Amino acid sequence: MSQKFFSIVVLLCVACFVALIFSTRVLQRLDTTYPYQGVDIMATDAEIHYAARMREIYDGFWKTGNTFYSSPKDQPYMHPPFAEMIPAYIARVTGLHPASAFALFAGLCGAALFVAVLSALKSLTGRKWESLLAVCTLFFAGPLLGAPWDLFTIIEGVGFYEPLRFTRPINPLWTASWFFACISITANWIRMPRGWHMPALIACITVLVYSYVYAWSYIAATLGLLTLYFAYRGSWSRVLTLLLSAVIIGVLSIPYLLNLVEVLQHPLYPESSMRMGLHHSREPVVGVWMLVALGLCLASSRLWKSNASLIICLLLGGIIAINQHVITGSHIVAHHYHWYFFHPIASLLFLVAILQMSSAFAPQRFIRIVGITVPIVVIVFGLRYQTLAYASVRDHWGRYQSLAPVLTELSVLTKTGDVVFSADVNVMDLVPIYTSADVYYSTNANNYLVPDTHARMTYFFQLWTQGVTAVEAKDTFFSTRRAELSSAVHAIYYREVLGSYAAISDQEVSEHLDAYRSFLSLSEEEKLQLQPISFVVFTPYDQRSRAMNTLRARAEIVFEDSGFEIGRMRESSR
Repeated sequence: MSQKFFSIVVLLCVACFVALIFSTRVLQRLDTTYPYQGVDIMATDAEIHYAARMREIYDGFWKTGNTFYSSPKDQPYMHPPFAEMIPAYIARVTGLHPASAFALFAGLCGAALFVAVLSALKSLTGRKWESLLAVCTLFFAGPLLGAPWDLFTIIEGVGFYEPLRFTRPINPLWTASWFFACISITANWIRMPRGWHMPALIACITVLVYSYVYAWSYIAATLGLLTLYFAYRGSWSRVLTLLLSAVIIGVLSIPYLLNLVEVLQHPLYPESSMRMGLHHSREPVVGVWMLVALGLCLASSRLWKSNASLIICLLLGGIIAINQHVITGSHIVAHHYHWYFFHPIASLLFLVAILQMSSAFAPQRFIRIVGITVPIVVIVFGLRYQTLAYASVRDHWGRYQSLAPVLTELSVLTKTGDVVFSADVNVMDLVPIYTSADVYYSTNANNYLVPDTHARMTYFFQLWTQGVTAVEAKDTFFSTRRAELSSAVHAIYYREVLGSYAAISDQEVSEHLDAYRSFLSLSEEEKLQLQPISFVVFTPYDQRSRAMNTLRARAEIVFEDSGFEIGRMRESSR
């Protein structure tokens, strides 16, 4: 088949993938049960987090050192902000609402990602049609590569579903695009070392340094092994090129490294890093796809002789990156290496290997049928899966469409530095996306340099507004609220270390219970002064607790709509 026909098929697949990225938003706008009023669906808390970070940059705080809280804003960043800068500046230049620019950015990244992954796989294997089928399978039917036994459950539509992995901004849509671009450039450089390859590779890796630690560290492990391979072969010119490139990347990364040093020396780093899942461990990680990767390493010289060295370095580099804690002792949530990079690479190469070996003995007509039907089947599957993902959160986001007028009004009433409180955490998750205000608490607020005592205080304030007494806390902290307490104060630490949020020890639960009793003993004025509040959003779902009555009495209602109210706190209460 001609290259022109192949290019047309690729463009159609790219268009289908971009459509899949937008599908949940399209379904939301077509939903007559919950008419769309302006609150865009963001089906995962990660997407909500990235959108809030983008809005923080849009509002002028590019360091994103403390995205959700009003102060301090000048802290070093724990998460590099470069990825969120792009949609923020798109919004500024085009005049789009930040939430709309965020959605547009996802579509642009989706197109780039499909092309980058296909280019990398073609460069590695030299098989264009097999590569296209493999990429389509990963992007549109990825869940079946990890759990094929879920097929019938998905067909039946039973259970809860998050969106397909590669439809999620910012990670992996942004970072995986640059990651696979690095692989494609490296493969082409090995085959034909032209002058533009290394500058392009340096640029891509530098972007990753300022975007995502898992991406650039995986590439670093791969190129480190590749450098050793060339040294073993005596290809000293290539060794010198790679070492010189590493030096240039190091120089370009100096601002990032200076920030990293500042973060590591910050007094709040130890407890903040623990909340992000960092813990001491030297236990190796072994999985099915690692065994598959080792098998591919053995088969690569026979299947893909020209790029076998890079493929082996890429697969072994992933295994090393996932298990870096065996050497360093610091476990940094290795799942991210697996979800976004290692599993995609291993599964793509595995699919190409299966297709390539099948083509050696299968009739040509059968191969053509497979080449036509597989993309259609997996695209239909992807649409089905995204429809289920929308259905899983449809009621939740439909309920919050009525919040649109409140968010619009808050965007006018508030300014940078104002703090908004609501007893409904979902409201506070949306405020940093649709307004310039900060919040009293948010789902991802503690993923920054924040003391545990502050995380606990904001959680206690929530419990107080819900009317939770000391007696009720004693009854529930050890049982029904155990996981919630652990997550609110320690984020994912106990999930990563012991496998469950509820694995927090009884002793620590007792300490938090004593702290909550002390919190309740404070006067109402003292509780309100723990963190000044500028505005309160009262919702129809609020409990009529004494605390909420106190907040209402101290607030001047400045807006009402559909049961929602905005109260401006009087100066004495701030």
